[in-house]
Amino acid sequence: EFVSNRLNGQNPLEIMTKYTFFSNIESRLALDAFSFKDGNNVIEIMPGAISISFDPGVKNISSEMSWTGCSFPGKFRMDNLSFHLKMKKISAYIWDGKFSFVIKKIAAYDSKEMPEILNLKCDYTMDYNGEEHFLSIGMGYGIDSIRSGREEIKNAFVRVGLNRIDVRGYEDFMAVYSQTINNAMKDIAASQQRPDAMKKTAEKQMAAVGFQMLGAYEKLLRKGFEIKISDLRARLPQGN
Repeated sequence: EFVSNRLNGQNPLEIMTKYTFFSNIESRLALDAFSFKDGNNVIEIMPGAISISFDPGVKNISSEMSWTGCSFPGKFRMDNLSFHLKMKKISAYIWDGKFSFVIKKIAAYDSKEMPEILNLKCDYTMDYNGEEHFLSIGMGYGIDSIRSGREEIKNAFVRVGLNRIDVRGYEDFMAVYSQTINNAMKDIAASQQRPDAMKKTAEKQMAAVGFQMLGAYEKLLRKGFEIKISDLRARLPQGN
């Protein structure tokens, strides 16, 4: 319907999938540039592509994406997003490997401050130790600069590590979390026709989620569990 009504029947998305016996399944999605009207605004979507490769049992997945970005002229612009992923399935909730993404530029133009972020970076790793049955999770976040009005922060970065997480505890935690959130969303959706009731339901469910997760948090802990913050740096207007 969107393609017919907004894009005059011109589908900008092309999907190609390659199947081979006893080998990986490979798919590639290519997006052509297009634009459409949303009220008085014109939204511009720029070209991009994503490739995905996985084995027949979906135990190993790798993916890469590059997208030139999007623009809401005079309001918002995002340029050049790239994404890389390589994961191995250990269980439904445990995937050993790494993914990362970079966004070259994010800018907003409809406010006096005109905030702008350059080179937003994020990476995530999960390292599974099968012999000792623990996980280590690492997350890194950084920007080359973030500017709002006359204020600017440069070269900001932080790395957070969660080390020696109990594997069984992590799986139990994720199972409880997924079920709890799913139940909460169902209850909220059931009351969406009544805004007042929906708000009360949402508040009640979020409180219940927090309570139910308290016990699940304890299962994550084991002897040697460590939270580590490293490589914390930033250049502030006053100095480093």
